[in-house]
Formats: sequence, structure tokens, C-alpha cells
Amino acid sequence: MNRVEAPALVRESVQAAVPGTDASALAPDRSLREQLDMDSLDFLGFLEALSKRAGKGLDEIDAADARTPEDFADLVIALTDHV
Repeated sequence: MNRVEAPALVRESVQAAVPGTDASALAPDRSLREQLDMDSLDFLGFLEALSKRAGKGLDEIDAADARTPEDFADLVIALTDHV
């Protein structure tokens, strides 16, 4: 996974978890949950979608330090870099 693919994966996962969202309009350096007003179920749906697309198990503990779309892209890169 690279710096082009990972952010696209995050955007696709956002779209899957929060239908109707324009994920392309998300600021990469602002809290994902705040930008989308995500509740805990939306967030878990996002993590599930991201896990599925990345092909790696990802849970709230793995994502504890990730806040922004950029953070989640970095996390995906780190997880898939060890394949």
C-alpha cells in the first residue's frame, strides 16, 4: 500500500460506513469523526470497512491513536507494509 492508494482506501471506507458522504471533501488533517459527526457505530462500521479493504484485521485498539484521514492512511500503510 502506498501514499496514493491508502488515502483512497480510507475515502472508500468512509463512503461505505457513512453513505451519502462526500469523502473527497474531507480535510486530511482534521478529525474524521468530528468532520462526519460519526457516532460509535458509524466509527465501528468505518473500521470494519477499512479492515476489509486493507485485508488486515483492524480494531479500536489498533486505531486508538488515529484521528484524521491522514492518520488512518498511515495506519493502513504500516499494517500492509509488513505483508
